[in-house]
Amino acid sequence: MIYIFKQPKKKQSKAEKERLKKEEAERKAKEEEEAILKLAQEEAERRKKERIDAEKRRKQEEEEHQIWSAHKAELDVILHQQDLWLKKYRNEQKKGKKWKQYTKCSGLPDPTISKEMNTYINLLLEDNKRDDIKSVLKEASNILLLVEELDDVLCELPEQESAVRHECVATIEQLHSLLQKKLDTATYNLLLEASTRADSESQNFHFYTASDKIRICLWGNIGKNPRLKSHTFREIGCSFEIPKALTAADVAVQVTSSTHDHYSHKARSYQLRRKKTAEKPASDSVICNSLLGSGTDSANQVNDATAMTDVNSNKSPAVSAANMSREKSTSSIQDGVESRIADDSLDGSIEHSLLITDAKDG
Repeated sequence: MIYIFKQPKKKQSKAEKERLKKEEAERKAKEEEEAILKLAQEEAERRKKERIDAEKRRKQEEEEHQIWSAHKAELDVILHQQDLWLKKYRNEQKKGKKWKQYTKCSGLPDPTISKEMNTYINLLLEDNKRDDIKSVLKEASNILLLVEELDDVLCELPEQESAVRHECVATIEQLHSLLQKKLDTATYNLLLEASTRADSESQNFHFYTASDKIRICLWGNIGKNPRLKSHTFREIGCSFEIPKALTAADVAVQVTSSTHDHYSHKARSYQLRRKKTAEKPASDSVICNSLLGSGTDSANQVNDATAMTDVNSNKSPAVSAANMSREKSTSSIQDGVESRIADDSLDGSIEHSLLITDAKDG
């Protein structure tokens, strides 16, 4: 058997306890000091690395800006040449159309001259001798030809010439109204002769005529057959049903088919409109033009610029050294600068922007 005897612990004196306590405090203070020095060294290395990275990004942005400026200058030259060519082409097309119209000797007015168009419209409105269907269809082809020429003029007009565009649209509306009035008058004259032109089998009035641009079908209920339920215009493949209440009434049905589109231009979506871009706030391009140095004044400038960016700019990320870590602030500022450069490049006006760094970097 083995017996182990523990020696009784010696009681430490008061002086010994004070010495141990003092040594422990000195050890902790030394460890804290070493930790602070280590953190300060790491912070200095991190700031130095951030400063080097910021300088690299600044140089890279300068190079990209120079490349973009060179490309933009080349593109501006190409666009200018294309604009000149387009203006020349449009002038040649306009001269060619005028010459072609002059050589036709059709007697039609120039649709771009308001005086000639007003004279033409007024003469047709006052002409009551040529209201038969054949004369009206012949004149309708001329009217639609003028409308198509005005449509071509509208397509070639730039957006700035709003007064000319409004005048062309008003002239088109007048021509459409004139055409409708002439067709209604010719239809009325036909219906006056409906009884003499009635079909021998059905005892009803059936009429069809056509031109190169318009087809007209007309039916009149003269026989008043109560067993009549429908009628078909075989010339255009169109049929309609006749309600029983109208079988014994004096009614007429007209179907007009045209190669010209009379209604699409009245739709709001007919004219393509360029979307208006919102104006950028003036403070959006406010940022330091160079890296700030060390010192109290530089630190104040950094805080003022950061506060201005935080308050006034929706696109710039909030940069606050008190509320964010340094790494997050640096990446946020970089993202904001890159997005700002992308937005400015679309508008054609890049403002060179540099990253804001802490004034304590020195």
